[in-house]
Amino acid sequence: MKTLTISNQIALLTAASSLSLSVTVGQSLTFNASPAISSQATDWTASLGFPRFNPSWGTLQSVVLTLSSSSTSSVLLFNPTGTPKLAGGTVSTEFTPTDSSLSGLGFTASSVFSPTIVPQFSSKTLGPSTYTGSSGIITFTDAPTLSTFTGTGTYDLEVTAHGSFVLSGTLNLVAILTDHASADGKVTYNYTPVPEPSASAALAGLGLLGFAACRRSRRG
Repeated sequence: MKTLTISNQIALLTAASSLSLSVTVGQSLTFNASPAISSQATDWTASLGFPRFNPSWGTLQSVVLTLSSSSTSSVLLFNPTGTPKLAGGTVSTEFTPTDSSLSGLGFTASSVFSPTIVPQFSSKTLGPSTYTGSSGIITFTDAPTLSTFTGTGTYDLEVTAHGSFVLSGTLNLVAILTDHASADGKVTYNYTPVPEPSASAALAGLGLLGFAACRRSRRG
């Protein structure tokens, strides 16, 4: 029987090692929320649904949640006095998960309206101001949270959107805020996949060949 050379033995062991690495490298899957929360007048509370991680895919290592939004806001200022008023302000739309453990996803989109003259006994509209792409991101690696995201069905993320306006400049004005906001999100699962049966069999075969070659070499 032909004995494998040292170089052939090394090649076999290297191939086995390479195959082992190829079947254990981490992978990731990303799912968008379904459905997204359509634009609606704030204040509102609604849910985003994310497909859970199927354990047949492998071993879940981490979960990355991303919350994004867009909003459009305007403010009507009314001057009930007989004197022109100079006024502006800051409009904000705050997005907050109702689950306190997800507070890291919360964020506020805001914009400053430059001061403008509001004529006597008249009104002035500030805006509209539009925000797109504001987002919050949070990553989980703890076992309880990974378990929550594993299984069938969906994980439902409940979000509250709140609009507000802070007047700056002259007082004695009436401010009426119009604020519409939408929300979307995605979840990314980072995991170690289950090796393909063919890859596992090939790896086992290479390992046995390498072991046999080493034994023949020692006997020789």
